[in-house]
Amino acid sequence: AVSDASKVSSEQSPWPVSRLSATLKDWIERLGYLWIEGELAQFNPKGTQVFLEIKDLAQEMRISAHSWNTSAWPSDLKVGDRVVALVKPEFWPKSGWKVLAYLLW
Repeated sequence: AVSDASKVSSEQSPWPVSRLSATLKDWIERLGYLWIEGELAQFNPKGTQVFLEIKDLAQEMRISAHSWNTSAWPSDLKVGDRVVALVKPEFWPKSGWKVLAYLLW
C-alpha cells in the first residue's frame, strides 16, 4: 500500500515540512556544481542578471536558471543554441529549489 511506502516516516510519525525542506537542502547541496547540456529555450538578460531556461535534448524536460554574471555568456548566444552550462542547484527552504548558472557556451 502507498501508506506503507515511506522508509523514513509514517502516518503516526510524519515529518514536519521544515524537516523535509532541511533534508532536501542538505541532499541538493551535496551535488555541488554540475555540467549540464541542453538547448537554450529562453534567454532573458535584464541589467546585470540573466534568466534562462535549458531544455533537455532528448526528453520534454527543462530547468529554469538564473545568473548574476552576465559576462559569463557568449555575446552571440541565442534561443535554440545547444549549450553546455556549469550550474549549481540550490534549495531555499521557504521557496523551493533554484538553479544558479555560472558558465554557458
